Amino acid sequence: MLCYMTLDLETVARYGPDIAGVDEVGMGPVAGPVCACALMVSREQAATIAVDRLEVDDSKKLSQSQRESLFPRIVAVSTHALGWVSVEEIEELRNLNKSGALARQRAVGNLVRKCQRLHRPEPAALISDWFDIPGRIPCVHVKSGDSLSFVCAAASIVAKVYRDTWMVRQLDEHPEWGVYNWADNKGYGTPQHLRAIEIHGTTPLHRKYLLKTRATGARKQKGWGAR
Repeated sequence: MLCYMTLDLETVARYGPDIAGVDEVGMGPVAGPVCACALMVSREQAATIAVDRLEVDDSKKLSQSQRESLFPRIVAVSTHALGWVSVEEIEELRNLNKSGALARQRAVGNLVRKCQRLHRPEPAALISDWFDIPGRIPCVHVKSGDSLSFVCAAASIVAKVYRDTWMVRQLDEHPEWGVYNWADNKGYGTPQHLRAIEIHGTTPLHRKYLLKTRATGARKQKGWGAR
């Protein structure tokens, strides 16, 4: 999608040109925070983002190099803000859906405040992948929104690159955490990552309640974590 898609255009026709895409990443990992991005980019600016015919799409459908090629182009022409939910908050909530909802709400709130600070129009409507975002701003939420909406896909890419970069940078302060291979898995529960947890234990960035749940289920199935 090199410019606004049908879902973007329908939302603009209903609510006006100032629309924002919202998406979160980091719901699936066993380590690290959840990060959401709320992003606005005009239809005219959207058409300038493509790199060598590479299209903006759901971040999960793109390779790391593709995301990193698109990221600076998107950031340069967009107004965007992030919403983070820390591991400590995830542990307290003990519910990934609630963690994702909190991240999205924070991203939207931060975007509104950024628009006010920059004296730019606030979003008149949001486009979200699957999840509704309750609040005073209308939200169009559809399944696969990050594949059907340019602004939602762009938000997905920006959130993914920011979170991936954050995870890798933790290794600068704690090189001993390199045994978990976050440079490659970004906190997701790959076999190598899970094996490292069995050998070395956990770090403050691991979602311990989730690992406990996984281990309990694995033992029942005589899988990972079985003794």
